[in-house]
Amino acid sequence: MSFSQQTTANTPDAYKGRSFWLGYLQSEMGKDKFELSLHVTSSVNATITVKLAGVSADSRGEKDWVQTFQVNAGGVTDIIIPEEYTFKSKEGKSTNKGLYIEADADVMIVAKNSSGASSDATVVIPIKSLGSEYYIMHYAAVKRGYPSQYLVMATEDSTVVELRNTDKNSDKQPTNQTYTIKLNKGEYHIVQSEKDLTGSYIKEVNGKKLAVFGGNTCAYVPRYCQSCDHLFEQLLPVQNWGHQFAAVPFDTREKYVVRIMAKENNTWVDVDGDRKEITKAGKFIELELKEPVYITSSRNVMVCQYTIGSRCDNQRGDPSYVVLKPLLGYSGETILPTMNTEHINRYYVTVLFKMSDIDKLTVNGKSVVGNYKLLPYTSQYGYAHIELTESNNNIECDCNYNFLSYGFGWYESYAY
Repeated sequence: MSFSQQTTANTPDAYKGRSFWLGYLQSEMGKDKFELSLHVTSSVNATITVKLAGVSADSRGEKDWVQTFQVNAGGVTDIIIPEEYTFKSKEGKSTNKGLYIEADADVMIVAKNSSGASSDATVVIPIKSLGSEYYIMHYAAVKRGYPSQYLVMATEDSTVVELRNTDKNSDKQPTNQTYTIKLNKGEYHIVQSEKDLTGSYIKEVNGKKLAVFGGNTCAYVPRYCQSCDHLFEQLLPVQNWGHQFAAVPFDTREKYVVRIMAKENNTWVDVDGDRKEITKAGKFIELELKEPVYITSSRNVMVCQYTIGSRCDNQRGDPSYVVLKPLLGYSGETILPTMNTEHINRYYVTVLFKMSDIDKLTVNGKSVVGNYKLLPYTSQYGYAHIELTESNNNIECDCNYNFLSYGFGWYESYAY
């Protein structure tokens, strides 16, 4: 049994925009080799301004780092963030090091955090698609010194945020009790834990928009697979959750992990027709999967997909994670940055589409006809794995589609 077609604020092109707020999370691996970067794409020529508060522009000690960059139509502009931005603030303390990006045309931004053999990336959500209410989804902490974590950032002054954490936390607040923090525009607050803070709840009391990022300094996925990597992802506000998803294996990997979280009590979830109940808001189910699955639910849910550690299948790659977009979240042209590191040298995209649109969809100008598979549970959707090059890559379709773009190397990966 499946549930009815969703209606959601998660509309196509919700991930392209002209103004963005961003904050990076801590990664413990290779502390002396941090590289924080932005990868900006657009279908038209665009000018972007990147402003980093509280970081000196030069030896004169100016307070803000402000730079302007050009994005060529169909191209990718790569921007390295100054080393001074590298995570130095203490957990449980607020800082004004928010990164603000403004463009004169619609752009898509991918942010990457790389340090040593540890990386991950996320699509940055424009301010227009943010919300005021969130739940945290990441993964269990590995051990002492490798915490799970989340970051809350204000987009306006006089922002009042209620937090409720599911376990012991760096704010030293009681578990499952609500407390309040105050932030001004561009300030952010980081919470860390040696446990799993998945299910923690965040709400701005006056409805002001927040940018929220989740992840881990370094996580094992699954927990018994002792090969850790940084997790970093911008989370969707609850208004943009949905109740129709598809999860597809990452190319070259033996299996993957999915977590599904409920927004409301007594939510029923069907995974290829296998019905499961999530009895309480903020709770989740976790699945280890080898095949594609079609997911529907009685009420809106958030779905995250994780790559596994390399020790579980002896393949390139390590843990990374992506918040899956409800079907279907992109349209038109999407330009895909590939991000090389010391270890990552294989790049892929997995595209999901309606079979009725297969003749319209191309990747790098080539049709996916003849290079696709059907979702096993429903023939309405198909998917295709395509290996990418280090040069510009793109998806084009006069239709709606979803994608996962990812890179693998020995003991390192990213996904967005």
